[in-house]
Amino acid sequence: MHSDKVNMNILVCSPDLAPGGSDDWAYDLGIKYSFTFELQDRGRYGFLLPRFLILRACHEALVALETVVHKVIEKTQAPASPPQIQQLHRP
Repeated sequence: MHSDKVNMNILVCSPDLAPGGSDDWAYDLGIKYSFTFELQDRGRYGFLLPRFLILRACHEALVALETVVHKVIEKTQAPASPPQIQQLHRP
């Protein structure tokens, strides 16, 4: 998106990689699908993203969320029925 490379890292169930995250809590409760999203900063701004990058970060997060939702629906629905997904309208 936005001419940037997207790095899709998948955190495998390992207590040593990112302990204490909400995904750990969800897995402990037996929730099968749990995800952690990280925003686009590459070390320059940290948690203080400048105003001009906020809309872009929100768009990227929305696309990531839609992708995850589609994949979870595909994995959890019966093979005979195609996923019933309503596209979100973007400005």
